[in-house]
Amino acid sequence: MFKTMAFIELFVDDTTLAKSGEKFEEILKDFEQIIEDLNEWCYFNKIDMNWNKTFVMIFTKKKIEISKKIEIKGASIAVVKAIQRLANCFYLCIYKLLRIGLNSSNFNDLNNLLEIYGLFAFQHRALERMLSFSYKIINFANAPPLLKEQLVKNETRNLNYELRNKDQKIECGSRTKSGEKTFRYIYSRLCNKFIVDKLVLKFSTFKLSMFNNINLIYEKSIKIFDK
Repeated sequence: MFKTMAFIELFVDDTTLAKSGEKFEEILKDFEQIIEDLNEWCYFNKIDMNWNKTFVMIFTKKKIEISKKIEIKGASIAVVKAIQRLANCFYLCIYKLLRIGLNSSNFNDLNNLLEIYGLFAFQHRALERMLSFSYKIINFANAPPLLKEQLVKNETRNLNYELRNKDQKIECGSRTKSGEKTFRYIYSRLCNKFIVDKLVLKFSTFKLSMFNNINLIYEKSIKIFDK
């Protein structure tokens, strides 16, 4: 825990790297090795590092002089006080989570705990993107028609009755050899349970409602993120 010693966090957008320690110089040295390993991984996977969107954030109680840019492995990285355009202060959330001993598997309990620290919700980024994707596909006029149809409509059948449960807006994925640990199985039920019926709400209200109720299927939905 940081009291009198400097406690420093280094963050990189999209890929988040955190490093803590007592001496800034030692942290930078370790960080250089991390960047070198990351560059090597990017090279072999044919991915380019965008240094223009790479930033360093430093948290410390000590008064230390730091330049506006830090040179790491030939790259010039800007030192910033805040990173904007991140949903729900993602980095601030990570920073504070490092100091909370989380041991709850109940999502609502977790949110209640986070509110003590001024955080209103902590979402898995994959879930956040799933919700945003669904909302945009269904509501945006220029969304791919076939994809939109897959999400919100039943296929027209030459029958005078509906075979599917009326409460199911999306055809539920069936169990496979992996059981319930598949994206299609969880995602279709996630949509049916919460998303489609709430799309008439404003996006902010839609997300808030979603996150406040996610505990109902939290234990199952989180399985798709397991390694």
